[in-house]
Amino acid sequence: MKKSELSLMVALLMAIGLAAGTRAEVIQAGIEHKEYLPPVAQSYKAGARFSAPAQVARVAWFPVPDWLAGAWLKPGDMETYVRDFRTGQETTKPIWLDNKVRLAFGHQRDCLGTVWHAEVLPFRADGNRGPSTDRRYVMDMSCLKSQPDMVSLRFHSNVFQVDPEDGEIETTTQQEEIVTFRPDKDGVIASTSSTRTFDENGHAIIQSNSNAGRSKLADFVPVNELNGINLVESLTQFLTSNNMTNRLSSQ
Repeated sequence: MKKSELSLMVALLMAIGLAAGTRAEVIQAGIEHKEYLPPVAQSYKAGARFSAPAQVARVAWFPVPDWLAGAWLKPGDMETYVRDFRTGQETTKPIWLDNKVRLAFGHQRDCLGTVWHAEVLPFRADGNRGPSTDRRYVMDMSCLKSQPDMVSLRFHSNVFQVDPEDGEIETTTQQEEIVTFRPDKDGVIASTSSTRTFDENGHAIIQSNSNAGRSKLADFVPVNELNGINLVESLTQFLTSNNMTNRLSSQ
């Protein structure tokens, strides 16, 4: 991919993820956590009757290197740092957390050989961390960096605790997670994650950093349709609107 094309595409995606909040904290070179988030909608706040986010599908496309394309499995996370913003307390003792997650990257390959990933938003991603019954919805994401040796993604999620008896929201938190993937060894990629949790009004509560190894489950296989969306047409529209028509097979 030409540098000019990648810069244009990443800038477009970053604009979505950085639209809210003006103050931020650097967690690694060029990547920052927001210090504040906008409050959630009134219908998502504690006391409201829970209703899943509307399925207004939006597709966020970003390129992935060949080493990241495919399906991956992590057994858990090694948590290395926790900061409580309410008390100021920090913990650096490593703790293993069972958090089994399967993750796949890549849906289409353009005519120049680049693999592209489509994130259809919003989507539900509860995970499997202990006995928690929280409902986690990824509302937005952006690709911060996509380079030959690393890929960094930012996710913005709403997490709801819901009373199983009456369906009332007990608590709502927001999470901003920044995950960076790097190649490790054959069949394994390494990832580092920083998750900052905010209350429903957008004030930071806690931040945790962790790392994990992910083992490859399957190689990349093109996917032409996802959640009723024609990905061939969607990628064509994305490349065309971003002046990358040289990547279309008809060019």
